[in-house]
Amino acid sequence: MTNVEVELDCQVLVNALRSPEADLAWEGILFREIRTFAQLNFNRINFSFAPRACNHLAHALAAFGARRQIIQEVWSEDLPNDVNVRSASNLAGPG
Repeated sequence: MTNVEVELDCQVLVNALRSPEADLAWEGILFREIRTFAQLNFNRINFSFAPRACNHLAHALAAFGARRQIIQEVWSEDLPNDVNVRSASNLAGPG
């Protein structure tokens, strides 16, 4: 993975990660560390804003993973229903 797109639902955080202007804030060290990590580990990384309505699939996957309580797993079966429904609606686009 050398080119990464990170979508966040907080425009303030996107702005802080894209520019050093927020580095003087009390949490500025975190923004600098994230940018440094990204520069050292990826050829290209882009932080962009996506409305909260766009992250239903990510939420469903995180909730599914939290319920599983397994450290490492290869997922070879079909998607769980709650994830499958969100995945289909995510592919369909807004509507």
